[in-house]
Amino acid sequence: MSEKEITSRLIKTPVELSEKAAGHKIFCVILSQENCGPCKAMYPVMSALMAENLGVEFGYVNLSESAGEFAAFLDEHEVKSVPRIMIFSAGQLQKHFTGAQRKEDIQKAIDIAKSKGEKE
Repeated sequence: MSEKEITSRLIKTPVELSEKAAGHKIFCVILSQENCGPCKAMYPVMSALMAENLGVEFGYVNLSESAGEFAAFLDEHEVKSVPRIMIFSAGQLQKHFTGAQRKEDIQKAIDIAKSKGEKE
C-alpha cells in the first residue's frame, strides 16, 4: 500500500469534507501536511485500513495547500497539530486521534463507529 492510495482521495474544501462525512455511514479522514514525518508514517496504516474496511469511505486533506480554506473547520475541531485522523458516523464526529497511531487503535474506533451506526 502506498502514499498515493490515500492522497488520491484528496478533499479540497470543508464543504466537500462535510458532504462526504454526512453522505457515508462511516467516513475516516486524515488531516496532513506534506513535510510532516508522522503524517507520512500514517499513510501505509491508512492504506491498510482502506483495504480492510471496504464499506468505509476514506479521505485526505492536505493542509500544506489548504490550511486557510480549512481555518474555521480546524478551529471548530480544535486541531492544533497533524496528523489528525477523524472518524465520522452519519456526519457526526465519533473519534479523533492526533499524531501517529497504531492501526489497531484506529480500527477499534472504526469498529465502534460501525456498531453505533448499526444501532441507529
